[in-house]
Amino acid sequence: MKVLILAFVLFLNFSPEGWFEGKIRYQIFSVDNEGKPVDCPIHIEDVYYSNSWKITKVIDGDFRNMVGDYFLLIDLERKARIEIWPKEERIVDIGKEPRHDVYYSINKTSENESVLGYTCSLYKIKRKDKSETDTVFIDLYASDKLQIQFPLQLVEVAGNQSTDGIDGSISGVPLRIVIQNKTGVIKKEAIDIKKGKLIGSTEKYFRDLKIMSN
Repeated sequence: MKVLILAFVLFLNFSPEGWFEGKIRYQIFSVDNEGKPVDCPIHIEDVYYSNSWKITKVIDGDFRNMVGDYFLLIDLERKARIEIWPKEERIVDIGKEPRHDVYYSINKTSENESVLGYTCSLYKIKRKDKSETDTVFIDLYASDKLQIQFPLQLVEVAGNQSTDGIDGSISGVPLRIVIQNKTGVIKKEAIDIKKGKLIGSTEKYFRDLKIMSN
């Protein structure tokens, strides 16, 4: 791993009209196969989008209690995943996520549901590993009104395990994701959306990260 010294301001990357820029706050919880709650390492996270960046910040959960402030930056210009640790003033390039031998079957249904006032299409997704011993079923709800500019590039850098774009064919930002496997169910749902330009810099270890409303 290599430590990067980066200095950039995210609001310099303007997106064309129609692409989503801003922050989405997600709540995450899980249950086992008997419907009993299971603790998640991450309870709440903020995901920031611009036309060439995606930043995830853990807000609440055991993960944050253990490591403190933490950002994961998907830098599509540099084609890198970068971890930022503000408390330690440390920036680490962890490289691109390797592609896994995972196969997806994606079916856009005619079903719709509203999430935070956005009409979302339901995608029924089946994910299998190469050995076909582990099958995961995903219900993903995405809105055409919240399109991201870089679904294919995001998968290339973040890996094909990323549920933001699966294989790059879903360009709308997911507002609800329900993942079911042999151990139980994980649900991740948007609880707040704020549109606007992203402002922040790695010089300050994203302590200055904020949204400027349009």
